Amino acid sequence: YCVATRNGEHRPILEVNYAEMLPTVPLLENVLEITTGLVELEIELKGCSAQFVAAVLAEIQQQNLIDLVELTSPHPYVLSYARSSHKDVKLGMFVALFPDWMPRMVGYQLIVESLTLGQLNVAHCPISILNRGFVEELRQRGSFVHAANCNSPADLKEAFRLGVDQLSTDELELA
Repeated sequence: YCVATRNGEHRPILEVNYAEMLPTVPLLENVLEITTGLVELEIELKGCSAQFVAAVLAEIQQQNLIDLVELTSPHPYVLSYARSSHKDVKLGMFVALFPDWMPRMVGYQLIVESLTLGQLNVAHCPISILNRGFVEELRQRGSFVHAANCNSPADLKEAFRLGVDQLSTDELELA
C-alpha cells in the first residue's frame, strides 16, 4: 500500500498525488490503453471510497473494456458498490483458508452463499481447498474458479488437473 516518491520516501499511496510518484508508475488509463484487446485484466481495488470505485469503473467503461476486466478487492463493500454501480462488471472475491475447526463442507457452503449474496462471478480460492467436485459445483452455479497462490510445481500441476479457469502464481516461468 506504499509507493516510492520522487524524493525517495515511501508513503501510503492514498496520501500521494500522481505528480509525487516516480515516473514509472503508470495510470490506470495507460495500462488499459497498452493492454486493450491483448489480455484480460484483474484489477484489485485497494481504495475504498465511492469516488474511487466510480473513477475506476468510468475509465473501464470509457475504454469499452467492461467484458475484459475483473475487479477484486479485500473490501467486500467495495465489490457491493461496484455491483450496484454496474450490473455487468465481473467481480471476484478472495477466499481465506478455512479455520481448522470448520468442516470443509461448511466452508464450501459459505463460499457459494457469499458468491450468490454478493452477486460475484469469481471465487479466488487457495489451491489447497479446491477439489474437482467443488470446482464443478461452482461452475454449475455460473462462477469462475481462480486457484490462488500456485507457487510450487505440485500446486500448478493440481490447478491444471482441476481445470480451473485462472490461477495466480509468483513463478511465471514454472507455470
